[in-house]
Amino acid sequence: PVSTGKFSINGVEFEIKNTSNTTVDSIIQMINSNDEVGATAQYDPTSGQFILTSKETGNQSIAIGAPTDTSNFLSAMGLTNAVQNIGQNAIFSVDGLYGGAEQVSQTNVIGDAVEGVIFELKNVTTGAGETINVSVDTDAALEAVKGFVESYNEVTELIYKHLTSEPNKELTALSDEEIDSLDDETLNTYIDAYKVGLLRGDSTLRTIRSQMRAAMSAVVKGVDSSFNSLSDIGITTGTIGSSYTETMLGKISITNEDALKNALANNPNEVAALFNESKEGVGIAKNLKDVLNAFTSSTGILTKRVGRSDSSVTSQMDTQIKSLNQQIASQQSRLVMREEALLKQFSALESAMSEYQSQSSSFASMLSQGQSK
Repeated sequence: PVSTGKFSINGVEFEIKNTSNTTVDSIIQMINSNDEVGATAQYDPTSGQFILTSKETGNQSIAIGAPTDTSNFLSAMGLTNAVQNIGQNAIFSVDGLYGGAEQVSQTNVIGDAVEGVIFELKNVTTGAGETINVSVDTDAALEAVKGFVESYNEVTELIYKHLTSEPNKELTALSDEEIDSLDDETLNTYIDAYKVGLLRGDSTLRTIRSQMRAAMSAVVKGVDSSFNSLSDIGITTGTIGSSYTETMLGKISITNEDALKNALANNPNEVAALFNESKEGVGIAKNLKDVLNAFTSSTGILTKRVGRSDSSVTSQMDTQIKSLNQQIASQQSRLVMREEALLKQFSALESAMSEYQSQSSSFASMLSQGQSK
């Protein structure tokens, strides 16, 4: 009979709490529903055998039991000392790889033999084996290029929006008292409206925009002359005759997708060099990254100017704000001193006036007494 307690398969513990309501089917379900055990269980009623099958390929055995087991389930099922049919590792060879010598793998999916290529072994071959033709996954590369274009357009559109937005001149900065009097929703709405147009014509944004456009229209040195610019692979700033707004916005688009697909399929290395880096020059995407890093890195121009939450660099705006606050504090101190001086003068004046009034009253009294005599 099977006893209650715990038993282990591949280091994973299972527990039989009550033998009266535990069946073989329930234990099979308990094992098969566990994703970590790495094995499946089944029962053959004909032979009366409880069978475990490893989910792992290759010559890996199933670890049966553990010193901490308290149930006799594994021995009762005849699994403790059962002879295991160990799988065989995959043996393969690739012409030109290690001189064609045989390689061994515990899995039928080979991903480290040839860089960028995954082999999936389906069956046993004899003789010369199979000839495999490898082609470029143009769909994935095409989606990556489209993603790059979309990201660039989002950034350039955001910059153009800030450069051209008209501010609402009727809105003014709020005092602390006005801020405290508004609820959060109203305050956030006011702040969003107040921010519109604050960067209109900003020189730093204009510089970023100009350098981004220059990077995208550059000709990369060291790349085949047929693929040394974005226009050569079908990516341009638009068709001829585009509107003034579209031209000023500076978006790019894939105007010839067939040319791009053809370049990715037949000249993938040249396209990679165009975007990344050639032997003689920096590619489009890498150059654009360097341009943006010059502004947005921890020591970049924008960070030095406005700061960044994850940077310890004191920004120019922080310095200006500190300077203005110091000037305000200095002026307030001077006003307080001036107020105190005026109060002292006013107090002295009041004392003098009071004394003069007292003397005047005395003179008037003396004069009235003299006249009465």
